[in-house]
Amino acid sequence: MKKIPFIKGHMGGNEIVLVNRKYFSKEEELADCLSILKKPNVRGDQVGLLSNTSRGGALRAKIVDINSSNYLPMCGGLTQVLGKAHSGFDLRNFLELNISPDEGQLVLETVLGRFRIRTDSADPAGEVLSEMNPFVEDLYTRKVKKVSVSGVEGYLAGDFLVAFFSELRGVYDPLDLEPITKESREALIDFQRSVSEDYLHGEPNRDFVVLDVSSQQSDGRLLFPHNLEEGLAEASCGTGTVAAAAAALDGGLIKREGEFRLEFESGGKDDSIGGPDHTVVTGRIKDSKLVDTWLTHDNVRITASGLLYL
Repeated sequence: MKKIPFIKGHMGGNEIVLVNRKYFSKEEELADCLSILKKPNVRGDQVGLLSNTSRGGALRAKIVDINSSNYLPMCGGLTQVLGKAHSGFDLRNFLELNISPDEGQLVLETVLGRFRIRTDSADPAGEVLSEMNPFVEDLYTRKVKKVSVSGVEGYLAGDFLVAFFSELRGVYDPLDLEPITKESREALIDFQRSVSEDYLHGEPNRDFVVLDVSSQQSDGRLLFPHNLEEGLAEASCGTGTVAAAAAALDGGLIKREGEFRLEFESGGKDDSIGGPDHTVVTGRIKDSKLVDTWLTHDNVRITASGLLYL
């Protein structure tokens, strides 16, 4: 039996478990991490397998996701929780990681590139800023494109399917997402499955965002019903929020020029659209695309640390 140091935290209910990758064999790491994310273990939405790089104190992450039972290229919630852990823990000793001497900034590498994470080392309760530029560049490289199924228009933005609440409600009526009713759950599954069949060659989509821009309190309310067929959804999702912003900009639901700040209600409950928490995306619009994009969430907490047993 292995004893593995871990830190667990959440971003608006999106639960992240951080561990050092050295404790896992390449052949078994996926199965082991999925076990960590399920009952009766530590549980969560993603595991961040962290390791050192050969370049100047940066960290590398492989990310295992419970919704797809596979690896993710990037996770905004992980960067937020990692930044909070950096402020509140000695990661050099606790997770045996060599990190940059710059206490106010971390650099995290994933398969998409290098992401900067800015923290206030003097204030563990302060906000964490996560750079999202490599993820945004990947979105546009892979296209942000409109899709239409059964009279409902939405977007595919990289891996993410983005649906607008007004479009869904126009076809699936009634559609009640506060909380998700049984009928609304079936409607969301039907739409997600139809997009997979018509646009993804039958491959299941496991990155799903619903955006409602009718809120008077913010730029929109978000829901992340990634895998309702297996009862899996997230209360918040950093990459999904950025994908929703890119889709809403392209579709004209959100109109901005130059520098922008978008505030979305997301977090708290995984079965209801909206807050009470908020995710903020900032950056610039250039040639009708997001650039210099950063993410922060107003409810990021460390919830547990210790040893897990495998």
